[in-house]
Amino acid sequence: HDVATVVVCILLVLLFGCVAQFSRVEQYLYSSCDWAPPWTATATAPLFDLCMCGLIVLGAIGFVLAAHIAYVQDWRQLGSSLLFLAAGHGTMAVRVLCFVGLLHSLRVVHTRVGEELKAILSKFGDAILEVDGRAAPLPAPGG
Repeated sequence: HDVATVVVCILLVLLFGCVAQFSRVEQYLYSSCDWAPPWTATATAPLFDLCMCGLIVLGAIGFVLAAHIAYVQDWRQLGSSLLFLAAGHGTMAVRVLCFVGLLHSLRVVHTRVGEELKAILSKFGDAILEVDGRAAPLPAPGG
């Protein structure tokens, strides 16, 4: 379950990183977080940009989903919380929001992967092998 979650998360980060790099928005993403990456002059800069842009986009999407859930539950609480965060930290608040969104995204992916694995196990449940790789023994007839 955890391995499948990690694989799905890595694929999402790479997908969103490719989309962000293809559309050339990585500098906008970095400036929105008020951050200058230290690897701009290195040979591995494109790889690091790919990963960081994927994490920022995944965090932004996760924050939007978390904010929507919070808005549906109590919109007054969400508005005042975001207002105090923005007033107290300015553009640095975007880093916090991306981090919170990334945590929300990871939780949603973990839950969804668990649901899909349970559905697969339920569908193919009678063909699941024992731990040692052998099929489970059938009960003796009449006993």
